[in-house]
Amino acid sequence: MEFDGRHLRQEPLPEFESLRGENESKQNITLKPDTKGLIRTRGDAVEIKAEFEPGDAKRFGLKLRVSDDGARFVRVWFATDTGDYGVDGQVLHKGFGPAHLAKGQRVRIRAFVDKQVVEAFVNGQTCTTIAQVKDPKTAQPVLADGLDLFSEGGTARCTKLDVWKMNRAEPK
Repeated sequence: MEFDGRHLRQEPLPEFESLRGENESKQNITLKPDTKGLIRTRGDAVEIKAEFEPGDAKRFGLKLRVSDDGARFVRVWFATDTGDYGVDGQVLHKGFGPAHLAKGQRVRIRAFVDKQVVEAFVNGQTCTTIAQVKDPKTAQPVLADGLDLFSEGGTARCTKLDVWKMNRAEPK
């Protein structure tokens, strides 16, 4: 943790990088509303690093724990009109807050998915939530493992995307 002017910043510990496994990397992805299938990696233990240019989109970011039919998911988002970021969707605890970014500044999202927990960092601001996606008919947990990018209300660009499957931490 460190101060960035008057705001506290937090980044994940660099030791997490030692758990990275298989990687998917892409650049310059145009995000239009209703575009789907932009990330091929699937998993319930992943790290994602994405950098975005807001364009004219109202909201953009990541979809995690996406069900096969696309109806259920957890979303990590940035809203250009308010400058807020957050985590919502089918989660037990939703969270949001100010990202303290200048208008038009690039947005960096780093997210960790580990079974039932999603931890997201948006330009050093953090939000942790319990992401227990439930089937609306049975109320049973759904262990969906899809991942995707999204935009709403306009076009954004993901200038850089890295997705890693995370290996298990083994005790020494």
